[in-house]
Amino acid sequence: MFGIEPGEAHASSAEAIGDVTVLVCKRSAVLALAARHIDVARQLWEITAHELERSHKHSLLLILSAQERAAFLLEMAGRSCVRSGVELPMIMHPPPVGSGANPRTETIRV
Repeated sequence: MFGIEPGEAHASSAEAIGDVTVLVCKRSAVLALAARHIDVARQLWEITAHELERSHKHSLLLILSAQERAAFLLEMAGRSCVRSGVELPMIMHPPPVGSGANPRTETIRV
């Protein structure tokens, strides 16, 4: 579910990483349905909580280690309907600080 913000303006956008089907519903219709059916309200809450957790993980990408960022990319690849694999450029065996040597880069295909 995407686009449930408290105001009229959307704070973010989305780009699909695979084939998607999009269904557009008026907010008022969704809220009215949730008001009539407790199961719908519970499902909306679960979806919203899941998306909040995922959004929080995305915001932490800036402070994650390389291994943690790679794990995030693997999670995204696992959710993708494209199953051709993911290439992750990795710096292998970093040289000692101040040595002037360039780090060796390898691509790992997962």
